Amino acid sequence: TVSLALRHDKRIPLKRRQEIQAAAKKLNYVTNHFARSLAGGGTRILGIMVQSMDNLFFAPYLEEFYAIAEQRDYALAVQISFWNTERERNILEHFCQTRMEGVIWSSAEQNRPDIKVSLEILEKHSIPNVMLHGGADCIKYANSTVGTDNGASLHLGLRYLYDLGHRRIAVVSVADTKTRRGIQHNAMLNTVRKGMQDLGLVFDPALCFCLSENAYGGVKVAGALAAMAPMQRPTAVFALDDQLARALVSGLELIGMPPPNPISVLGFDNAPGAELGTIPITTVSLEQRKCAREAIETLFTTIDDPAFEPVHKRIPTRIIERASCSRLDASLSV
Repeated sequence: TVSLALRHDKRIPLKRRQEIQAAAKKLNYVTNHFARSLAGGGTRILGIMVQSMDNLFFAPYLEEFYAIAEQRDYALAVQISFWNTERERNILEHFCQTRMEGVIWSSAEQNRPDIKVSLEILEKHSIPNVMLHGGADCIKYANSTVGTDNGASLHLGLRYLYDLGHRRIAVVSVADTKTRRGIQHNAMLNTVRKGMQDLGLVFDPALCFCLSENAYGGVKVAGALAAMAPMQRPTAVFALDDQLARALVSGLELIGMPPPNPISVLGFDNAPGAELGTIPITTVSLEQRKCAREAIETLFTTIDDPAFEPVHKRIPTRIIERASCSRLDASLSV
């Protein structure tokens, strides 16, 4: 009875559960999850691994994971790979050795064959798992994936600016940096180039600004935009993440050209902080909270039913309109 009450089991009447839990708290009792696992009860711990906490992109994921896991009396073990493949595999090995009941992970090797090596670590130990943001290359592997379609999301952003009347659209990225973020932005830049062509727009290399990882580069881009003749200047800028969008908005504010006039700024990802500041960022939301809920519910289904077939869920993205974008004055279009 005591064990069931401490696990919030509803077979024990609520009043009795509360009495037992209060007594345990008074005695400073702490559940030993590993001892429970030795008795065949499982650790009730989930392993969570993300690549980075830069830009706080994964913060909404963690909030949702904690909220849902705690409702089911699970604890979380959270690790960060820092985009390092060796570290990623060491973390997965550690999750297996410490008997995680399930794992949710975002790989440092997005859309690469090497991802199979990491996945095999979990498969070898029969650990149920769900991969975040697994691209098309990952669907052939024997695990579930939950994420968004980056290509469709970028097209959504371009279409939004197009429908506002913008035809001269600049792009800001870190595609030239030799980092994982740079590699990701380089692929995104190729998608944007194709998307602009599909809309009948000209992708002008002179309007493609590649910054370093330093967010202060937004001031430099703002200066370059201000130096252009008004008729050659872009009427909108698509920043390939919100960190860059915030930097550019700050730069434009500093030189007296606050968005959305004469230049609209659209971000991408809706990371925490996009809604703050004097000019909150209009952005393509990658729906982190919805992805998180789908991922952890899929994991629990896999834990509860070992015969559950892997699923590959793509969450639709959307535009969140704030203050940094506006419809183009027809007199400024070409």
